Amino acid sequence: MARLKITDASGRQSQQNLAPTATCTIGRAPDNQIVLDDPRASRHHAHIRPNDDGGFLIVDGYYVNGQIHRSANKVYVNGEQKFEHSLRDGDRVTIGASTIKFEQPKEERTADVSYDDKPLGHTQLLMSAKDVLSTVLRQQADAGPLPATARDKVLEQLQRKANILGELYEMSTALGAGFEYAFAEHWSAKVEYLFVDLGKETYFAGVQGGGSFGLQDHTVRFGINYRL
Repeated sequence: MARLKITDASGRQSQQNLAPTATCTIGRAPDNQIVLDDPRASRHHAHIRPNDDGGFLIVDGYYVNGQIHRSANKVYVNGEQKFEHSLRDGDRVTIGASTIKFEQPKEERTADVSYDDKPLGHTQLLMSAKDVLSTVLRQQADAGPLPATARDKVLEQLQRKANILGELYEMSTALGAGFEYAFAEHWSAKVEYLFVDLGKETYFAGVQGGGSFGLQDHTVRFGINYRL
């Protein structure tokens, strides 16, 4: 479990465990989780909140009606002034004359990859089964006519590919994966990825020669979310 080792301006030492789902507030006021006996600390000086990757972020100030109010004497991490900082094991935070050491073994940090039920493919697959058939047939028309037997075989192969594409279109929920990262109290960024691979098909058409085609799609979508 991640923990804080605190030494305030009076020399008093204490320890605070960080919950993976709760925000820890720091300041001089008695309603904070960590109360500092330090005249240089603001009443509500800073707060620490969990990240999606299993770590923690320290933020200078506190939020009121969605607006951040920064502290008067700032927050320093390892000697550098920071408004926000992703904490790492061994980081030392200075607030006024008080110091806070952050401890979290690396094995406790776990990536949080989430999956949702929004069908990415329904908005990202740009070619329908009809489009696939029309495109490939048009390419073959440009290359010259095929014998009837070879043409029937190509149409059968294309229909099978189009049916598979239709099935994958409907299955896009299972194929889509997303990662979401909260970078502020109400804001988060999200990246979603979809991959479809229908393989490669080769056909022969006697004296007319032959050819091959494949269908593959990579889609990456990025967005910013705001939560009240």
